[in-house]
Amino acid sequence: MKKARLAKDAGRWIIESGPVRKDLADFLQSQMENQTSKDLSQLLFSQEHNAVNDWVSGMTIVGDCYSHTLAGDERYGPTNEDMKAILIANADLALKYACLRVHENQSNVVGKALDVVEAVQALLAACDYRLSDLEAAAFLPTFVHKLGDAREPVRARVQQIIQRLPKIYSYSRIFQILLEHGLRSKNAKTRQGSLDELAHVLKAAGLSACDPAKAFPVVASMIGDKDSTVRKSALSVLSEAYALEGEKIWGHVGVLSPKDKGQLEERLRRVPGGKQPASPTQQTPTPQTPATRIAASRLSIGSQRANSPAFSSKLARPMSPAVSVTGRASPTPSGRETPTTPTTGGIARPRSLQPSRLAGPRGRGIGPLKPSSRPSSVSIKPEALSDVLNGNGVPVGPDLDNPDDISLILSNILSHDSSRSVEALKKIQKILEISPEVAHSDKGYRDLADHTEGVIETVTLQMSHVFDQDLLEPANFRLAKHLIQTLNAFCDHPILAESLPVDSLRGLLEELTLRLLITDESPETKIKDLSKFINMILLRLFATGRRITIFRALFLLLLQIVKPFAMNGTKPEDRPARVAELVLKCIWKLARNIPDDLKNHVLDPVELFPAIEQFLQSIPPNDWRARATNKVPSGDMPLRTVKVIIQHVVAEFREDVYEHLSSAFDDPSATIVYPYVYRILNARPKDEASRAAAVEQPPSPAQTAPRSAQSSIFSRPRQDSTASRASTSQSHEVSGRSTPQSQHTVNQADLDEQLNAIWLKASAAEN
Repeated sequence: MKKARLAKDAGRWIIESGPVRKDLADFLQSQMENQTSKDLSQLLFSQEHNAVNDWVSGMTIVGDCYSHTLAGDERYGPTNEDMKAILIANADLALKYACLRVHENQSNVVGKALDVVEAVQALLAACDYRLSDLEAAAFLPTFVHKLGDAREPVRARVQQIIQRLPKIYSYSRIFQILLEHGLRSKNAKTRQGSLDELAHVLKAAGLSACDPAKAFPVVASMIGDKDSTVRKSALSVLSEAYALEGEKIWGHVGVLSPKDKGQLEERLRRVPGGKQPASPTQQTPTPQTPATRIAASRLSIGSQRANSPAFSSKLARPMSPAVSVTGRASPTPSGRETPTTPTTGGIARPRSLQPSRLAGPRGRGIGPLKPSSRPSSVSIKPEALSDVLNGNGVPVGPDLDNPDDISLILSNILSHDSSRSVEALKKIQKILEISPEVAHSDKGYRDLADHTEGVIETVTLQMSHVFDQDLLEPANFRLAKHLIQTLNAFCDHPILAESLPVDSLRGLLEELTLRLLITDESPETKIKDLSKFINMILLRLFATGRRITIFRALFLLLLQIVKPFAMNGTKPEDRPARVAELVLKCIWKLARNIPDDLKNHVLDPVELFPAIEQFLQSIPPNDWRARATNKVPSGDMPLRTVKVIIQHVVAEFREDVYEHLSSAFDDPSATIVYPYVYRILNARPKDEASRAAAVEQPPSPAQTAPRSAQSSIFSRPRQDSTASRASTSQSHEVSGRSTPQSQHTVNQADLDEQLNAIWLKASAAEN
């Protein structure tokens, strides 16, 4: 019966987005009528006013049926073995129904659909069942398209579902479906997510998962994609292939344009092992240092990497933001190139800083390092690798039976048992008690460093769960307290905080700002006190994290929150608007320190300008001004904030700022940033006599008044945009009648006064 059903399904279950066609729902209902009870069928295909609740109830019954049967429960009548056989025979129906609902707008419906798929997967894997091509075609293409969902938690769960598929379906077929459906999607996030999964398959199964001559030309065509994240992920897939077969990859990628070929050559140069093929049989037996042994063992470790429950850790950083926007690499003061691994939405470690040197256990090659202009808290030594490499330079895989294995600890953090989760968090805290100066000699610390990204994303996910529960319940409050303590301990280690990519940091900042707002408004003193500790974690992250990563994460978070305001009719008193206001204040907090950060080389304008450009490209300046005119929450305050940041950079570098623009962009004049830089730089009068007079005489009250008007944008978020532009123009004229040094001092003092007054104090009086 299943084969007959599946034979009729050909091509039906490739659902790229919702809403699902009614005829498809009717078709599935006709297939399920004889296999499910009448009551369940009515719930699953309800069209009543509360249909959404009915769908969720129906999927809960289906998911529980698979879960209870897997646990050995015989409540349904037949013996456990018979029940397993029945559920396996009808698994295609459950999976197809999940496809039907996974594109709905309601997050609870989508979450329950994913629960059903995970429950079916678990039962099939426990029974050693292998999916046929027809069964996989009934749901996998739809979930490949779901890799592009706008909600990050959904994308993460779909990613986990696909990564667990090899237990019930072959790597080669997964690879082919990702190639056929994911890379042809119109959604850039789907293309990017599919490429990331292709890279994951290559890491796990090697070249046996694909036909390189057919697959790699398709992947290589993505190097020219209009979306920068897709280009990065395509280069990542080919980097994995290069690590497996070396220079032979050039015979598989087909004919590339000079620009695409140049990008690929540049990326492959950064793959550990240099220009030599990664195959151990082609390497000459030369003496090896620990660093080169890691690079040489790239192939052998590919299938042994430990994966965190949330995401696989990618401690090595991707290319610079300047590359992601323009294809041009930032200048490297030390002349050093660092190995790179792309991450979703991630950005690069500054070229002036040492890359994370605790990534040894992952098998990423670490070339000879030159002294950095910034001291490093941890340095790797040959003896530090003795615990992770055997005498032949072959890495030792994780011990899954070891209760102290980081992967298992992270799994336990996500446990529904709060006490078990707390014990796992205590283990993380104990590892982090070690001083950063001696951390390199501790194997547990190095293992944790290899899973830095997974640790943060796991803690973030568990925080989102527990803070949605009743925190007055002692067990929940205890878990919340230990989650905060773990983040606090994490911030004691700058080298770990600096290694976080943008996406992980953005998710953490989103959770922290939301919880800060909610706990601060709680009438319960016990809960309200938590806001003080969350505030402290935010401040510590800003102090220890990599500055450009924090800026980029906050920009992305702010855009994510405010973009729907105009369409959704969001009001200033609504929670999303207040969270956006809080995120904006976090940016102000960082903006206040930009002059010092630029002087101390903590922030690189070559990286900051592309981040600003990406922000302005997402919502153009005219759109920000229209939002202010239409009284949309936040108005044009984000645009004004970006202008202040640009002013800080121009004030620091003066005419030299053009050199930084040229390093950041291939064609600076084609950017949105360039006109702002030009106007700010040229706003000063050219009359040297008036400038000299300003040096001799202090500014008059009439001159200082516009400065107050300029700084008042932080205390009056919704003032008229026309008046704001006028006051900004006046402030530029005033700045021309003072020395550059005095201009910078006055502006900074005004900013400090305003920012100190409003930092993290949400006020309803800002109208």
